[in-house]
Amino acid sequence: MMKPPDVYTLCGEAFQTIVPQYQPGVQQKVDELKLKGNEWYFLIVSQDFEPETISTARFIERGPYGAARAFEKGLKALVDKGLLEPAGDGEYRITDAGHEAIDSVLDTMYARLAELKPLPVGDLKRLADLLLRVVNACVDAPEPENKLCITVNRSSDPGEEGLPLLRLLQYVSDLRTFRDDAHMAAWRPYGVSGPAWEAFTFIWRDEVHTPDELAEKLSYRALSADDYAQALDTLVGKGWLAASDGQYVITEQGKALRQEAEDVTDRYFYAPWAVLSGAELVELAGLLTRLRDSLPSDE
Repeated sequence: MMKPPDVYTLCGEAFQTIVPQYQPGVQQKVDELKLKGNEWYFLIVSQDFEPETISTARFIERGPYGAARAFEKGLKALVDKGLLEPAGDGEYRITDAGHEAIDSVLDTMYARLAELKPLPVGDLKRLADLLLRVVNACVDAPEPENKLCITVNRSSDPGEEGLPLLRLLQYVSDLRTFRDDAHMAAWRPYGVSGPAWEAFTFIWRDEVHTPDELAEKLSYRALSADDYAQALDTLVGKGWLAASDGQYVITEQGKALRQEAEDVTDRYFYAPWAVLSGAELVELAGLLTRLRDSLPSDE
């Protein structure tokens, strides 16, 4: 029997097979625009928030795991390049030049996707239609109440007449952002910061055990080892972690709490998948498998 978690895994595998098909061209265009680091990410997410303006506070609300200074630095860099402009009170809006830059990158992506024919068009449309039903069910789900991530992400939906592969990428991205909403709703009641929770998660996964390792592994978050040390010490005070000789390990209390948060996340995230019947889940899994296997892993 096919289960939603298995199908979601296939969504990710198909997504990761498609991305390398267009990424080189997109990266070349981003390089031509002289966008560095996360600047392209800041710019494209700014568009997702339109017609609202964008700010450091909005970025942190959408993704609370990084340093505020990193978001502010990225936004100011885009102002310096003429792609954003101040809108007062720490808010920014995209300039005409910014929209032209976005369009030039996306046009490159769309042109490449239009060339790809991994499955018959009818099959791709059916795949996209099934995923859209799940996405719509996520948007309409009673839990979690706060759905900022998927709400913002849905603004880039190309519509049912869009390229089937573009629709697929959109809907998988929508599902990923809904999982972000579900997970934030699961852990925020515990009353810890985003960086502390993320550090806790990596220790729970047994991937890191020191502030230095966290700062290195999560360098894109722009947080120092000292920042992570303070966060981890807070978790020690809660009894979730134990410290010894600079190493941090999860306690039995911490394991139980972190698993509880994961279970709540799954409950929120997978409930909307009930919109598909068992037969439709099997059909969706088959289409995703065929799509994944039809494209080379890289070009």
